[in-house]
Amino acid sequence: MNWLAHIWLAGTEDPRERVGNLLPDLLRPREQGGLGAAFQRGMARHREIDARTDAHPATRATAQRFWGFNRRASMILADMFYDHVLASHWEEYSPVPLSVFCQGFYRDFGSVRDEVPEPARALLARIAREDWFGSYATPDGIHLALCRLEARLRFRVPLAGAIEVFAEVEAEIAKDFRQLSLTLRE
Repeated sequence: MNWLAHIWLAGTEDPRERVGNLLPDLLRPREQGGLGAAFQRGMARHREIDARTDAHPATRATAQRFWGFNRRASMILADMFYDHVLASHWEEYSPVPLSVFCQGFYRDFGSVRDEVPEPARALLARIAREDWFGSYATPDGIHLALCRLEARLRFRVPLAGAIEVFAEVEAEIAKDFRQLSLTLRE
């Protein structure tokens, strides 16, 4: 869900590790086992980021801001809006322009695409083709991302409606993310 942040926090230039950083959200556990060591390191980093993010007080504060909208989806919404905050304030977090960063990841995926199991391969190809990560910087882009995620969830929640909640608490969520990012980048 917070895929842009996962790549940003990956801490590696290895294409397999960077792509592996997204695979726990895209593959079932049994599909992850046969991947090579670099993919495994990336997946382990993903799980570490998730554990640290989910346990952080800033993330819990962000999630609570969505409880009135939908408590069950509040952590998912925190992840999604963290990607929006990261993308829309990218220059605060990286000296590399967002478009260059995203294109670098998409090239990394292209270089290892044949090693990535389906259906993750098809979804990553679509992400690259449509520049999902770059689109997170705009309100329309994050709205579309929420709509896409809505369709993938087993439980039905009108996630896109959370945009209205976000608009009311955007400054607080941006502050939460800044606090979280300082911890995660250490």
